[in-house]
Amino acid sequence: MKHLVKSLAVFGVVAAMAAGEASAQSPASFGIGGGVSIPSGSTSDALSTGWHGIALVRYMPATVAVGFQIDGMYHRLGVEDGGLDLDLSTQIINGTANVVFEFPVSEETRFRPYLIGGVGIYNFDLKGDDAPATTE
Repeated sequence: MKHLVKSLAVFGVVAAMAAGEASAQSPASFGIGGGVSIPSGSTSDALSTGWHGIALVRYMPATVAVGFQIDGMYHRLGVEDGGLDLDLSTQIINGTANVVFEFPVSEETRFRPYLIGGVGIYNFDLKGDDAPATTE
């Protein structure tokens, strides 16, 4: 798993450098983001509020309305331990490869609707000193 995280980090740095050198008319774009992860429903009984980060690379040729996007996300949420003061948290890592369809709009508009769909890989793991030993 550590190799996957390192690979995603290297990919993100390389993509960021490539996007930084791209002109405004380039079909390639790069994005990063992050925020608060708030569990809901029955998940909120076991997990507490955490955080997440995301990086993505999108390629949208100017001549067609269909492009591609690859993204990866990292989540870290606390585990509700019922007052036991455990060192335990959840880690969720995912990556997706998508096809993106952008609806045709005028150049001046700020509203640019699109459809996105694809496949992904997801990993869930418990982390911390009180996490159970794995059998890898």
